[in-house]
Amino acid sequence: MNTMELQFNQAEFLKSAFKRADLPPDFNIEIAFAGRSNVGKSSVINLLTQQKKLAKTSKTPGRTQSINFFTVTGNVFLIDLPGYGYAKVSQETKAHWQTFLKGYILERKSLKGVMLIMDCRHPFTPLDQQFFSLTNQVNCPCHILLNKADKLSNNEKSKIKQTLLTKILPEHAHITWQFFSALRGEGLDEMKKKFREWVEHDELM
Repeated sequence: MNTMELQFNQAEFLKSAFKRADLPPDFNIEIAFAGRSNVGKSSVINLLTQQKKLAKTSKTPGRTQSINFFTVTGNVFLIDLPGYGYAKVSQETKAHWQTFLKGYILERKSLKGVMLIMDCRHPFTPLDQQFFSLTNQVNCPCHILLNKADKLSNNEKSKIKQTLLTKILPEHAHITWQFFSALRGEGLDEMKKKFREWVEHDELM
């Protein structure tokens, strides 16, 4: 398949997985979207697919309570992972999510890349770094979207580059990053390019 044929605006909901047994067969191409609860993950997915209600948005943290699968083209799937962090749920439920999510990242052969969304005003929180470390364990390509960049001045962006990104990212060859704004659509083409790059790389393997 020519990756230029990826039609993000034709993405469709396939299924939700609440436990390992719910996962589809593990021989496809899956690109996952992850991030802390209420960081704008659903808005990023809806912008990418040009569908306002494909991924449910909510002001209530922890709304996504499953691993949600969306078909893009052929055997290429977009994955919406549960937001980690601030969901108002029981400790038992939270523990289940953490185990299920960790197992998906560490064991899923179909997973070819993770779009890790952070609030650019508060990047690399301890929770972000914990998730970040999971991708490191399996050398899973990870592209960081520093969302809500429309709220930063150019000077503030420069400080982020100098104080955080230049210290953290050079140590990890499989990590890339960009500023992003789901509100204004800034950085959308760059994100699409990375998505296609991962799909194309897998097809050539």
